[in-house]
Amino acid sequence: MNAIRRRLAAVSALSLAITGLAGCSALNPSFVGLLVPDGAVPATTIENARGHVVFIFVNNTEFDPTLVAYLRDQGVDVDDPNLRPRVRFRVRFTFVDDSFLSVEFIDGSEVFQTQVDVGNGSEFVGLLPPDLTQNEKNNAVVLCDVARVEIEQNLVEVFVPVFLKQVRIQPPTDQNPAQTIFQMAFQPQFVPLEVDQVDADGAVTLLRNFGVRDVPAPPENLACGSAVAGILSGTLSVPFISDENGVNNPGFLNTDIQRQAAIPGRYQFRLEVR
Repeated sequence: MNAIRRRLAAVSALSLAITGLAGCSALNPSFVGLLVPDGAVPATTIENARGHVVFIFVNNTEFDPTLVAYLRDQGVDVDDPNLRPRVRFRVRFTFVDDSFLSVEFIDGSEVFQTQVDVGNGSEFVGLLPPDLTQNEKNNAVVLCDVARVEIEQNLVEVFVPVFLKQVRIQPPTDQNPAQTIFQMAFQPQFVPLEVDQVDADGAVTLLRNFGVRDVPAPPENLACGSAVAGILSGTLSVPFISDENGVNNPGFLNTDIQRQAAIPGRYQFRLEVR
C-alpha cells in the first residue's frame, strides 16, 4: 500500500508539472499503468502533448527492518508511513542537435543518526550533504527531439543514515585475550551504488550493489510524447558488528571486504519507455 501511495504521489506531481505547460494535459494511460495497478487511479487520463518527453523517477526502495529498529532505538523518527531511502542521481537528455540538458533527481526521507559512541566519547554529525534536506524532485519535462536519455556516469547514490564503525581485532597475547579495537567512524552520507566485480569470464568475484544485468541501457531516439520511467528498487541495509564496547552497532571488520562492498544494499534500476 505504501508503494502505491508513493506512485500516486509521483503521478499527481507529474500531472501538475505537465498541466503547467501550454497544450499539455494528463499522463498517457499506458504510462499510468506502468506506475500504478489497475483501478488505483480514476480512468480520466488522455494523451499527453506530443511536443515533449517526460521523465519520472519512481523510488521503490525500502529500509531493512533491522536498520529501522536500530534508528528508532537511537531516537530517530522513522514512523513516516512513506519512509524510504534518500536517493539522488543526474539524468542527461541529449538532443538530436548534440546539445544536452542535465537534471538532478532527489527523492526519499530525511532521516539520519546524529551521534554515536566511540570508545570513551561520542562522535557527532558534521555538515550534512545539502541534498539530504532540500526539496525533492522526481520528474522533468523536456522539449523534443530527444536522441538519448542516460544516467550520468551511471552514478546513483543512496544516503546511508547511520554511522558505520570500522574496527579491527587485536590478536591475543600471553597476558591479554583478543580485543576489538575501534579504528574510525564513517558519518551518515550518500554512498554510490556500484556494479558487481567480475572476472574475464564474467563470473562474479565480489558482490556489490548492482548485478551486471541490472544497469539500464539508455533509451535512444525517443518519439515526442514518450514517457520515461526510472524505477529504482531494492533495500537499504548495512552490516552490524559487536564494537569496541561490546555493543551491536552498524559497522564492519577492517578485513571484511565482502561486507564493506555490499554497503548500502542490493538494488535494481530500470529505464522503461512508454
